[in-house]
Amino acid sequence: MRKIIQELKRRKVFQVGIFYCVAAWPLIEIVDVVLPTFNAPEWASQVVVATFLLGFPIAIIIAWFFQITPEGIRADYGPNHSGRVLDFFLGHAS
Repeated sequence: MRKIIQELKRRKVFQVGIFYCVAAWPLIEIVDVVLPTFNAPEWASQVVVATFLLGFPIAIIIAWFFQITPEGIRADYGPNHSGRVLDFFLGHAS
């Protein structure tokens, strides 16, 4: 369990999750205030909230597999990889 938590920290998954929540919350609040002003239907607000909820696991998955570097977005295979993405999950990392 400790190894997984260390890997989540190394890949900055926790940071992405916290940033996503901190950014999404005020946007949801703004939508909640602004949409009724324009007489938008109730489902419009629900769609926005559902979109943010569905986007959270996608952001976490992207944070796991990729990292942003000065050279651009790179795949993160881990510190001991043999070149295959699934090695970490299959336990074949050397």
